[in-house]
Amino acid sequence: MLKVLTSDEMKEYDRYTMEEIGIPSASLMERAAYACADEAEKLLQKYGKGNGNAPEKSAGILVVCGSGNNGGDGYACGRILALRGFRVTFLAAGNPEHMSVEARRQEGICRKLGMSILKDAEPNEYDLIIDALFGIGLTRPVEGSYAVLIGKINDAGVPVLAVDIPSGINADSAEVMGCAVKAEATVTMQYLKPGLLLAPGCRFAGKAVRADIDVVAPDTLRNTDGPGIYTLSKEDLGMLPARDPDGNKGSFGKLLVIAGNEEMAGAAFLSAAAALSAGAGMVRILTHKANRDVLLTLLPEALLTIYTDEEDLLRKLPAALSWSDAVVCGPGLGNSERTAACLRYLLKAAELPLILDADALNALSGSAELRSLLRKYRKDVIMTPHAGEMARLCGQSITDVKRDPVRTASSFAGEFGVTMVLKDSRTVTAGACGRSFINTSGNSGMATAGSGDVLSGILGALCAGAHAEGNHFVPVEWNDPVFLAAYGVLLHGCAGDEAQQSVGQFGMKARDLIEGLRGILKKN
Repeated sequence: MLKVLTSDEMKEYDRYTMEEIGIPSASLMERAAYACADEAEKLLQKYGKGNGNAPEKSAGILVVCGSGNNGGDGYACGRILALRGFRVTFLAAGNPEHMSVEARRQEGICRKLGMSILKDAEPNEYDLIIDALFGIGLTRPVEGSYAVLIGKINDAGVPVLAVDIPSGINADSAEVMGCAVKAEATVTMQYLKPGLLLAPGCRFAGKAVRADIDVVAPDTLRNTDGPGIYTLSKEDLGMLPARDPDGNKGSFGKLLVIAGNEEMAGAAFLSAAAALSAGAGMVRILTHKANRDVLLTLLPEALLTIYTDEEDLLRKLPAALSWSDAVVCGPGLGNSERTAACLRYLLKAAELPLILDADALNALSGSAELRSLLRKYRKDVIMTPHAGEMARLCGQSITDVKRDPVRTASSFAGEFGVTMVLKDSRTVTAGACGRSFINTSGNSGMATAGSGDVLSGILGALCAGAHAEGNHFVPVEWNDPVFLAAYGVLLHGCAGDEAQQSVGQFGMKARDLIEGLRGILKKN
């Protein structure tokens, strides 16, 4: 699990390191420059562009430097590459009157070494471009000569290495600020930034490489489980709780899946099947009678409770809830008064962890009464909207939701006391406590009908297992619904990556995710 810093947080870490710990800025910059130089060499080797040990055959490198400390990193990096034998040219693109102390110092060193520092250059004449134009502090759109330069860099047809973040990308929201450099790799200092993980910034950053430059975390910010932004990686899959060798189907969690309106058996099947594959000991599907034969055939391992109408559904809910450790509600349930009545009952009487998906979310978005009940609900609630559903819940446009998904999800989570899983190409999980996670697993093949139903089942299985009576193998981290939900999202994405290896992205179906899930869990 890695901590992700906003631009303001990173500036505070830098300030603390330099002013209170006493590590000089020049020392940090030198560490950053060496990391960038190493990554630049790897990119050149990848494309077979020269060898620093043979200057007559060495690659040509253009380092585009701004006037801030990002430009200082660029000058230092270029100097290191030149001393390794590469042909390095600097393009001084920033305003010399606004140069930071460190940038001016590094530029002066390069001048004393007789290095070429130009005011104009053609990026397409080089083998590699290093983007050190703007850093993580960019807050206004890129315009004028800077925009023209970025256009030339992107049109050069050569690999680009960005320093800290591609110039033009907002470090916090990942927005393109007018235009942005398209990099093949980005070396970011010490900590990842949201702009490198969220879309569209992640598509401009390429491979994000963290460079340890000895930045020290302030005492008050060293904890790894408090408010802030985090990310999980495939290496964190091993955090799944061990199976109790003396456990039974009850101790591994009993999950109730309320899903499937008439002729909507598929959503119920996918959610329940995913839950069983994710480790739930028992799954009961509460569904419309029209789905009975299909579900008994497709998933005989699940228990089945059927209803005929709204009155029958409400009559059977109490017994189903008393059996359960957690509840998934919404997949394929239908946007109807029956769904609203079911959700109303759950929020008044369930007293269990709830995973609300699909039509349960649609019911909430249109009902002030249900939203009021949600605010009062005292057990964990995990909500799993995609951008369109989130827009309806928030009364915003989809564009606004996607512009800053961390803030959008965190704001709703804080207002209603829930955990939000805002699904997108880079899913954000946010809790009422101020803690959030950005997911980087998964691929575009998962953008297929039923993928969200699989996720709801995975989350339901994890919740049921964590709250099952007699389950003594649950680590303390799993008491945090935000971490649990973020882990479920990671698992879902990794299942998609596993499925991609066998079926590719174009032909991927939701059922392939369940097969991928089994494959991932078998390895971990």
